[in-house]
This record gives sequence, structure tokens and C-alpha cells, in this order.
Amino acid sequence: MSLLAPGALAGLVLLAPLLILHLRHRRPPVRSVPSLLLDGDGDDASRARSRAWSRPPLPLLLALQLLAVILLVVGLAKPAGPAHRRGGASAVYVLDGSVWMGARDGGDTRMGIAQRRLQSLLRGQGGHDVAIVLAGVTPHVVYRGAASSAGDAIRRATPSATTSTLTRAVALAADERASATAPVVVLHAPESPAPRASAAAGVYQQQRVGGKIRDRGFAGTAVRCGLQSAGSCTILATVRQTGERRGGDVPVQARSGGRVVATATARIPSGNGSAPVVLTAPPGSSLRLTLPAGDALAADDATAIAVPAAATPHVNVVGAADRAGDLTRVFEALPRAQVRAIAPAAYRSADARDADLLVLDGWLPRGELPRARSILLVDPPRVPGGAVGARLADGGVSGSDATSPLLDGIDVDALTADTGAARRVTPPGWVQPVVWAPGGPLLSAGSDGVHHLAILSFDPGDSGLPQSEAFPLLAASLVAWAQSWLPATAQPGTGVQAQVPPGTTWTALGKARRTAAPATFTAATAGIATATQHGDWGVRTQGVGVAVDARASTAGAVDLLVDPALPRSRHDDDALWLLAAAFVVLLAEWLLSARVRSRAA
Repeated sequence: MSLLAPGALAGLVLLAPLLILHLRHRRPPVRSVPSLLLDGDGDDASRARSRAWSRPPLPLLLALQLLAVILLVVGLAKPAGPAHRRGGASAVYVLDGSVWMGARDGGDTRMGIAQRRLQSLLRGQGGHDVAIVLAGVTPHVVYRGAASSAGDAIRRATPSATTSTLTRAVALAADERASATAPVVVLHAPESPAPRASAAAGVYQQQRVGGKIRDRGFAGTAVRCGLQSAGSCTILATVRQTGERRGGDVPVQARSGGRVVATATARIPSGNGSAPVVLTAPPGSSLRLTLPAGDALAADDATAIAVPAAATPHVNVVGAADRAGDLTRVFEALPRAQVRAIAPAAYRSADARDADLLVLDGWLPRGELPRARSILLVDPPRVPGGAVGARLADGGVSGSDATSPLLDGIDVDALTADTGAARRVTPPGWVQPVVWAPGGPLLSAGSDGVHHLAILSFDPGDSGLPQSEAFPLLAASLVAWAQSWLPATAQPGTGVQAQVPPGTTWTALGKARRTAAPATFTAATAGIATATQHGDWGVRTQGVGVAVDARASTAGAVDLLVDPALPRSRHDDDALWLLAAAFVVLLAEWLLSARVRSRAA
């Protein structure tokens, strides 16, 4: 038995004053009665009153109080011991379950090689208990028991569609050991380095499975849908090669329903390099991009892409008519856009709920942000969660975030504001600058999982923006960004977070459903996953292309010096039971005390 918080035992000193209170004789009040003054027992009574200590009048009450204090103090000291360990393995083996274990090395896959090597290692364990951890999408223990009976569990292990999760797997393996000297053996692919570990000599062992391979595969995709005037979206894909092979042209095919709908060529340089590929696809389509087969790793030779459907954007522009006209006209020029111009006096909360994008030009309703899915604040008088300061002396563009989807194809210099036109805006912490001047951001954007919020810190009429080509491009990018509530692509095993706007009832991805924010999902397999969201504002559906991105992983760090035989936080069940018992004893003491007071009355 050991204690996680031995300092709590100092609370046992409370037993002393409790004993004193019960053992100390309480002298009754003394009153002189004339008829008893000549009583010869006066001296005996005086001697009885002079005794300071006596037996406790209520011994059962004292016992209950002492027991309650002891239980509380010992419970707060968190007792636990080796008998409460979950792990009891004399050795733990971690098997890499990343996508790289599916690569062919010679005549077999790396997983097949690792399985045979693991069988050989287990034969040296005899009848000892072992544990096997598979580092797949979610690391988990696939076997606990005698080493001689682990064959079936080993044969069932298969590579996943994700990159390395070895760091979490080794941390899990450390918890399965019988002692700090029990070894942890990691079998891993060269592209999935084993984590660094603090361990005694010989305890942590790493074995690489397979050698260097040559591979070409997809390493990330993106979908951009702007004005969609031609009824198409742009697909950006990256083709990567490893293994120091010669460069050249690599054909890429886009298939939909098993039919080739587009082709492109990636011009890859020699060595370990990459090249972009640009394709077009109609909105709402699902594509599968493929590379020529024949390299060592087949899992990254294809990638799935879900192109968002072309939805009708609903834009409500709230502002004074003499200054909101430019904004209203630029949104009305977008294909399929339905735009309403609303005077501030006529604004209602339903105008926020019904819009894909709510534009507030120089005006905000009272209180917090409106209950809208996406909001654009233009030259705002205030920013909930932020601040609005003085006008900027210099409204020239000094920098921008080139990765922002709001700047796709836009000349950022067009966002230069006239002198003194832009306000010094401090946005909320979850909103980041997109284009900025020397004194502060000109355009900011971000999402807190509930709202999309963009802030333009100047009136477009106080700049050259309405006369430039960047104005309709920026409006189209804002509408596309406002309608995006889920990423178009994801990797297996990584989190997919959906925006949950006000009024949302539930969000689902595949068979998983969430009813509250944040709505985060994990897709375990590659392919197209369909997401659906219901709310008082309507229903929307979008596909997510889940595809392998087989780039080499980085190694983490794990501490194996901690003795697993010591109690851990999840082994504090004894403390909980002791505290519960103390509560029961205190309840019994209160009932007994109430009964005694009732009888005395």
C-alpha cells in the first residue's frame, strides 16, 4: 500500500481536540439551596465537581466521529498499491500500424515481415505474460496474456490508412508493464520513427522493419470554388516522390463513377521532390485522382475529393442606403446570389438567421454578435470581444496572409484605404489578420466553431476597391467562405471539425452524430464521407474527401522511467470509496445526534 498524497495524514491531528471535547468533564451549574447547606455530602459533591476528566457520556457518538475523521484523512491521502495495476506484462511489444507498414519490401509487406519477427521474439518469452499494442488510427491493446497464445492476434494486425501514432502507442505500452524494468519493444517502418524515451538501459528497444523504398503519391489536395461563372471549381493536388528516383512527367487521372473525366501531368524534379497539379471539376462532384500503379506503396496512389455543391447564397446587407450601395451591387452581381438591402431601423433577428452571409455596414445591433452563420463587419463602430480605436494615418497595405482563401486571385494592393479611412480594429482572439497596414489589420477573418466572422476596417467607398477587379473577387470569396462549414478534404485518423452555427439541431458525419458544439469527427477509412447538418435555418449536406497523406512522421517523446507498479490517477478508486464511507458515517453520526437531542428534550 502506498499513498499518492501522504501529507494529508497531517489531518489526523484533529483526533486530539475531538477526544478532549468528549473526555473533558462538563461541570453542571452550581446553585445554593438553603435546605441542603447542612447536608454532609457537600464535600463529596465538591470532589465530584473537581474532577476535570471522565468517561465520555456518548461513546458511540465519539466512535462515529473518530471513524469519520480517519476515513476522510486517509481518503484524502489517496491510498493505492501494486495490486491496483492494470498492466502485468513482463514485456510489451508495439507494432507500427501506419500506412507505411503496407509498403512492399521484397516479396512481402512490411507488416508481414513485422509479424514474423514478432512471433520470433515471443518464442523467447516462454510462458510469461506479454502485451501487444497496435499503433493504428487509435492505438489500442490487441493482446494480453501468455506469449505462446498471441499468434492469432498478431495475424489479425493490418496497416491503417493513417500516418504514425507511435508516440501515443508507446505511452499506452508503458502502462501495460508489470514493472519499470519490463522492456518495451517497438517494431516500426523507417518513415515512422519511434518516439524518444526516457528509460533505463535495455528497457526501450527499437527495431526498424524494412529498408528504403521508392514511392510516388499524393501529399495533400485543396478545392477552390470562387465565382463559379463557368460552372467549375479548381482542384489543387500535390504529387510527392521519395527514394531519390529520377524526375519526369507523371500522369494524373481524375475519375468520377469509374470514368476518366480529366487528366493532368505533374512535372516532378529528380530526387525527393514534389509538383503541383491543377484540375477543374463541376460543383457537387466526387472525384478520385489516381497515379500509375507499380511503386512500393499503393495506398497513396489515389486520393478522394468531394467538390462542394453550388448552393444559392443568401446575403443580407444592413446599412444606410447612402453608403451600403456599393456592397449591395457587388453581391448582386454574383451568380445565383439572392441579396436583400435592409435599413438598420428595419433589421430583425430573423434577418441574421436566414442569411448565409450577414453584412453589417457601419452599424451593429445591440449586444453580442447576431445569431448568424457568417458575418461581415464593414467599418464597424464596435467589435464584440474586440475593440475599435482611432483612424489609421496610413491605410497602405504592408502585408498579407497568402494562404487565406479570401485572397484567392486578388491583388491585395486594391485593399489600400484612403488616409484616415480605416479604423484601428482589434479583433477577437479567434479572428486573425488577413491583410494589414502599418497600424493594424485592414481585413481579418476567423471562426470560433459557431460564427464565421470577417472584418473590413474601412468603408469600401473610401478606397479604390469599388473600381478594381478585386472587389467582385473578394465578394465571391467571402460568400464561398461563408458557405463553407466543413473542410473538403481530411486525413484518416485526424479530427474533422464542423461549424455549428446558432440554431443547429444536430450534425452527422457518416453514422456519427453530434448535437452540440464543437462537432468534431474522426474518419478512420479513406473515401468520401457525407456530412449532414440540421437546424432551424434549414438542412445542408457536404462531402468530405478522406485520403491518405503518407508523408514521413516526426518522433515525439515518452517517459518510461515512471514505475507502472506505482498508483496512477485512474487508480484512485480506493480514495473514492473511503470518502464515500466517511460520508455514510457522518450521516449515521448526525442521525444518532438528532436522536439524542430529541430524547433530551
